[in-house]
Amino acid sequence: MSAHASTADLTDASNVGPSGEPATKALTLGIIGVLIGAAGLFVPASVHDVADAGRPWLGYLTAFGYWMSFAIGMTMLTMIGYIFDAGWSVVLRRRFEHGMAALPVLGIILGIPVLLDCFVFKGKIWQWINPEATFPGSHDTIQTEAAYQVKKIILSPVGLIGSTVVVFTVFLLIANRLRHHSFAQDKDGSTSHTTACRKWSAFGIPACALSLSLGAIMWFKSLDFHWFSTMYGVWYFAASIWGTLAVTTVIMHNANRPGGYLQGVLKPTHFYFVASIMLAFTVFWSYISFSQYFLIYGANLTEENFWYNIREKEGWFAISMVLIFGHFFAPFLLLLGYARKFGNWIYGIAFFVLFIHGFDLYWNILPGKLAAGEHGVVIRPFLGVHLIFDLGWFVGFGGLCAWAYFRSSSRQKVIPIRDPRIEESLHAAH
Repeated sequence: MSAHASTADLTDASNVGPSGEPATKALTLGIIGVLIGAAGLFVPASVHDVADAGRPWLGYLTAFGYWMSFAIGMTMLTMIGYIFDAGWSVVLRRRFEHGMAALPVLGIILGIPVLLDCFVFKGKIWQWINPEATFPGSHDTIQTEAAYQVKKIILSPVGLIGSTVVVFTVFLLIANRLRHHSFAQDKDGSTSHTTACRKWSAFGIPACALSLSLGAIMWFKSLDFHWFSTMYGVWYFAASIWGTLAVTTVIMHNANRPGGYLQGVLKPTHFYFVASIMLAFTVFWSYISFSQYFLIYGANLTEENFWYNIREKEGWFAISMVLIFGHFFAPFLLLLGYARKFGNWIYGIAFFVLFIHGFDLYWNILPGKLAAGEHGVVIRPFLGVHLIFDLGWFVGFGGLCAWAYFRSSSRQKVIPIRDPRIEESLHAAH
């Protein structure tokens, strides 16, 4: 594509995204990564790994949460763009629509451990699946816990499977409708598709907000089923949007290189606005995380503060400090500068954000509270050989999601060329 691509150039029927070659490479990388991760399920764990608590599967769950956050973020940002009628973002929307193609893959990825833990392992990952099991280092059973008695209606195989089905049903439905209307508009140019997408977005934003909160609570927060927090769903939303903006920046930067399929289409304005929103969500994530900590610290209740106490042991305190300075101070100060919202600066910042986003999920999911009271063991961070398998899951799931993305992009126009506001987006200025 030339450096001065026009609307007429982009209407060519042959002008679609990258060919199927990147998809093949991504699929190969994904399969290799999954095989490396799966090998960890057969490696005996030490006493400190707490093998009976499903340590190898926690790396699986963390990697899922990481890549699921991008699918959630791309779905939410698409709907937000429609609701606010953000003309500048139209050329970016196709990137989000291709990202939603990973949702069926992610549904299969999560469905495997959910079904295995409910019907085969019976509590190896989510310990409350088997309420008759005892806590490590204790003779007390899970069903004797007051916290379990209050939550047992949802803390069950039916609750876990049902919640997972509901979350993916909502997201898949919304994603399907948004993609369908956007792709159909490329062919017939009818503005009725834009109207339909706005209606689906008005319904989808609250539906997806509730669904992602339910998913975050059931998949991650319930690993410590004693814990109480009313902000956990909002935390996952904020982290998801933050990470998604970084992924979007990486895609934009690569597509805008000389010879890239979006060279001449993306303007400095697009990078500026994405970086500005990333700055906003840096502050929003920090506000949510600090508020959660401050309220729990102030109340000083045993059923709440243990969650932070175990993250001050076994090396997790160092990761806590990394999050304070790396998830807030560093990106906040870097993104404040105007010049750092463009070029190699924002490209480097985006990779840093993606790295810290992984740290955040690792810190939230892995150090589970494995027993009530004074009993139990805290999983140590980055312990030995398991880190290799954790990275295998991250790379594997990323490859599979990238395969879905590239497969979708090779079949559709590079931008929504007949959207009513496409000209405004192509000539966006700030």
